[in-house]
Amino acid sequence: MAWPHPGSLKVRLVVYCVIIAGILTVLFLRVRYEQARARDLQRIADALIIRGAFERMYLHDRGYAAAADHGCDKTGVSIRLCNLRTYYREINELVDPGKREYVVTQVPSATNYEVTFQLELDHPGLVKGRHTITADGIR
Repeated sequence: MAWPHPGSLKVRLVVYCVIIAGILTVLFLRVRYEQARARDLQRIADALIIRGAFERMYLHDRGYAAAADHGCDKTGVSIRLCNLRTYYREINELVDPGKREYVVTQVPSATNYEVTFQLELDHPGLVKGRHTITADGIR
């Protein structure tokens, strides 16, 4: 039985290391993608909750202005400061899964409001980037 040439063992070892590194890289990227996807799905669910709370307020109060009471009366603040607790009890705990905030970009008035959030990936009907929640829907 002939022993393999020592140089060919080194080449095989390098090839195996490159293959393993490639597989690990693909797995790492897939895990990161799935984590971003999960965060985005939570953001979309939160956006629907926020919109639902505002819509329940509108049905009850015939406007959105009451949401501006007690701290939600300026732009750039967290949605958690809006007076929506009656319509969604856990509004104070609603935090973006990426540790960002859902931000009020239009102070709630009688007829409208605007809250923004960011998506990391494209989703059916929603592309990566900044989106707004308004009385007209999620854009």
